Amino acid sequence: MGRSKHLRLCDGEGARKGAPLAVIWQLCLAYLACTAAFSLLSVGAAAIPVGAVEENVRSSLSTLAREGQYPRLWSGGESWTVDNYTTAIMLNQATHDAGNPVLSAAYNFQWHGTDGGDNQIVALRDGLQRQMGSVDGAGWIAYGRYWHGYLAFLKPLLVYFDLRQIRLAISVAFVGLLAWSAMRLGRRGGAVAAVLYVCSFLAVHFPVAMASLSFAPTFLIAVGATVFVLSRRAGERGLLGGDARLPFWATFYFVIGAVTVYLDFLDTPIITLGVPLVVQLYLERDFVSRRDLPRALGAVLLVSACWGLGYGGLMVTKWVLSTLVTGHDFIADGLGTALYRSGETSTAGDITRAMAISKNVSFLGARRMVAAFVVLVVVAGAWLVRRAFHGAVPRASWWFLPLLLLVALYPYLWYLAAANHSYIHTFITYRDQVVTLVALGLAIGAAFYMPRLDGTDESADGADAAASPR
Repeated sequence: MGRSKHLRLCDGEGARKGAPLAVIWQLCLAYLACTAAFSLLSVGAAAIPVGAVEENVRSSLSTLAREGQYPRLWSGGESWTVDNYTTAIMLNQATHDAGNPVLSAAYNFQWHGTDGGDNQIVALRDGLQRQMGSVDGAGWIAYGRYWHGYLAFLKPLLVYFDLRQIRLAISVAFVGLLAWSAMRLGRRGGAVAAVLYVCSFLAVHFPVAMASLSFAPTFLIAVGATVFVLSRRAGERGLLGGDARLPFWATFYFVIGAVTVYLDFLDTPIITLGVPLVVQLYLERDFVSRRDLPRALGAVLLVSACWGLGYGGLMVTKWVLSTLVTGHDFIADGLGTALYRSGETSTAGDITRAMAISKNVSFLGARRMVAAFVVLVVVAGAWLVRRAFHGAVPRASWWFLPLLLLVALYPYLWYLAAANHSYIHTFITYRDQVVTLVALGLAIGAAFYMPRLDGTDESADGADAAASPR
């Protein structure tokens, strides 16, 4: 605790006063950089000729036609459902243009079909005969309210690979990132925390997310951001180490939110904030005391708000840019869709926000892995009480738990905000609760992995220990 106090004193009153202006300045620069980068990437992807990807799109179409729109990766229930419907939309987007790359990136045409788009695999097949999109033609839709940033990666891959190969590449990349992050977490936070971290992803059936091209980006972003957090030293370079580092982490989470909205299809965006943030709070738990809790809470709320600003700000930016480039009112389109997806109506009838939460919780609660988590909570709690009763609990700060609990609630706040989408697409959105499972697993991990009685922190790796002042 002495080192923590020293770090707070070193921040200085000047850094404290200058932090808000530094945050605003860095966020403005990050916004401009993201807008420019996303625009260039989207135009670059649109410049790839349709003919360069058509062969592998047709091969992918054969795979989709054989599997169907909603196949199950395993016979264990609806939670194993692969979203080929949206995968077909993504391939559809890769095979149409508007005459030049700028207009193509702004309109995002796709052939929807004249039957209401109920079968997107058929729409993909029929759309391959119609390359040039039309804003007024029957059967066409302009999907410009989304960035469709996945095309910046999907189209180059489709030049050389088909859907089966792309799924394999995504799976290898994710498993590699998950293993890397778990090993680093185990080194810095204990084996129990690392095992439960991996089990959290198993509980939401991450292989389905790798097979569904629309799910994969948020999982890759979440675990990639976690790897970055794990690569940083706690303390003066951490989120809770003092006000001097707030501009950096505010900008980091802003960019994560921006990248999420660029790549995501409104599937599980909240995990790109929640997963790295709960891991960061766990790593920095010894920098939170009762006196520090309000300041730490402010830091968590700040970076969460910055993530939301990045996500929402870049979403609105796409609406505005597409409207300015095409003259088509994508602002009204985007606002109308946002209001519908956040409302309490659906094609199946009226719903409530409580129903959206209840349905997602019930969907997760049916998983056997979740039952195992409950058992571990009881065991860890009993072990900790017994240790405390015998005076064997070493020095440890537990004031990070309210912060962990707050972030663990983020998925349910998201269900409240996006009630319609969360209720209709429960087989997708229940995976948001991986944030809650990771938070629960790390709380259990903290009970089994505490600083040693000699005052040194076992969570610091060798490099950190060597760099720490003696």
